[in-house]
Amino acid sequence: MIPTIKQRAQCAPTRDAAMAAGYDEFIARIIAARVSNADADFSALMAPSLRHLDQPLLLPDMSRAGERLADAIMRGEKIGVVTDYDVDGITSHTLIREALVQDFGVPEERVSGFIGHRLTEGYGLSDAVCERVLAVLPDVVITADCGSADEARIARLHQVGIDVIVTDHHGIPAGGVPKSAYATVSPAREDSDYPDVAIAGCTVAWLLMSVLRQVLIDRHHLASDVPKLMRHLDLVGLGTVADAVSLFSHNNRALVSAGLAVLNQRARPCWQALVELLDRHEQPFRVDDLGFQIGPRINARGRMDDPFAAWHFLAAGTLIEARKWLKTLDDNNQQRRATEKNMVAVARERVNTQLQESDQTVVVFDEAFHPGVQGIVASRLLERFGRVTAVCSPSNEPGLVSGSLRSIPEVNVSAALKWVDAQSPGLLLRFGGHPAAAGITLEATELPSFRRVFADAVKEQLGQTQLRPVVQTDGELDEMMLSLDTWQALQALAPFGRGFEKPVFDGEFQLTGLKAVGAEPLHLSLNLRVGSTSLRGIWFNALPERTATWPIAMGERIRCVYELEPDTWRGGSAMQLVVRHAERLMPA
Repeated sequence: MIPTIKQRAQCAPTRDAAMAAGYDEFIARIIAARVSNADADFSALMAPSLRHLDQPLLLPDMSRAGERLADAIMRGEKIGVVTDYDVDGITSHTLIREALVQDFGVPEERVSGFIGHRLTEGYGLSDAVCERVLAVLPDVVITADCGSADEARIARLHQVGIDVIVTDHHGIPAGGVPKSAYATVSPAREDSDYPDVAIAGCTVAWLLMSVLRQVLIDRHHLASDVPKLMRHLDLVGLGTVADAVSLFSHNNRALVSAGLAVLNQRARPCWQALVELLDRHEQPFRVDDLGFQIGPRINARGRMDDPFAAWHFLAAGTLIEARKWLKTLDDNNQQRRATEKNMVAVARERVNTQLQESDQTVVVFDEAFHPGVQGIVASRLLERFGRVTAVCSPSNEPGLVSGSLRSIPEVNVSAALKWVDAQSPGLLLRFGGHPAAAGITLEATELPSFRRVFADAVKEQLGQTQLRPVVQTDGELDEMMLSLDTWQALQALAPFGRGFEKPVFDGEFQLTGLKAVGAEPLHLSLNLRVGSTSLRGIWFNALPERTATWPIAMGERIRCVYELEPDTWRGGSAMQLVVRHAERLMPA
């Protein structure tokens, strides 16, 4: 399905305000396509800094949670840490345990970690994870990136005297916060005074540890000059990018920028091992590396097997140990990619035969689908077909189906699921997530009903709007702007990500060279000419399979949607185009 290439709308008052703030017309145009509020604080958005962070005590129950944990530390109580299995959860797990043991002096044997196994135990504080916690009987439990919807399990822990402190960022269920929790620290609470609902779960966890540090200082348990927890920001930055929360948030922008600075100091053995694997000895890690190189390897373990290997990698104390765990994660990532490729091929074929032009949703199920790769496949289908997408597979619980959903910017999929639950109570056994991504569990026999009601829920938000794949760009660049200077100027606006997308341009080129590259090979290397300028282009995964028909041919005039990037294969001294989409132009 050929996407529509559409230039991003610009907010003229924002463009004028940006130029008044000292930005040139080109950069002001890029800003105006991402910031629709001319009164926005450009200093906080465009020059991210930790001094702009919102105050953590504005989060509900934050003070109560910090005081309870200080009590636990000073009384010598046992502490349990329960987190999710994705990057946000694993980074939260690592930083909480490191803060408790390494920064606050809690003996390691008094801290127990619990991470749910995606395939056998399910998400968050599931029944199986709850049983493991009960077997250890800590005095207090901290959840991170989960817990808001786990009242039943929290009540079981409360009944035996365990105080549960929930830290989370997911939507709060219709029934409200967990009533049995000692504290629920979340920006998603309706009574929250914290102004930013877009922060990741690892940020909530880091803020709690920062507040706990201050409580311990105030109680004279820690020295007043004990270092702040800045060294953990590499984990916060990674978790934030990998969880695809909005980078329009000034908090997230500041934390990702600071996190990259910490990560590029390469103090952790895990980052040193990654430098070796990715051959980044001369190049710093960037946001794209967090989202496309580091994050997927950590996520892959939780998708395919026991997630604790990912924690062992991040927490490794030596380079030898980090290398060992990275080898495991990299093998899992290769396995994940092969599984994903097969699932995408099956799902695409199914959608191609069933999709109607008026459809706003895609719901795909197959008995052979792997539950650990649902979300990635849903993202691939969303890119391909432009519809709000759910990919479902058999659950580890007999008779049940689980699914991962991905959405377009115009549809809040979390709100859509709440609408489904209101219209058809009991249809969804479990659900939750973000505006852009969510998860569900339901009876297998109810899948046809879900397809119908979910389509109605999306229609409730979109009306009669017809959907198709869309590639948004920042317009065309003059031939003279296809340069490293332009790329360097754009880096002043970083970090880029969801909600503050990387600049993407489009233009017409003469295709003077074309070949397939890569191990399989599925990528296309392009030689392009515009005017008197010749450029190299690389189109990753241009071919769905080795034998596929090439979408463009040598000598044709083509239209490309592309990003500017230094050509690292030639030492970074030349510019290349990273092609996102290309199509041949019909002769005049």
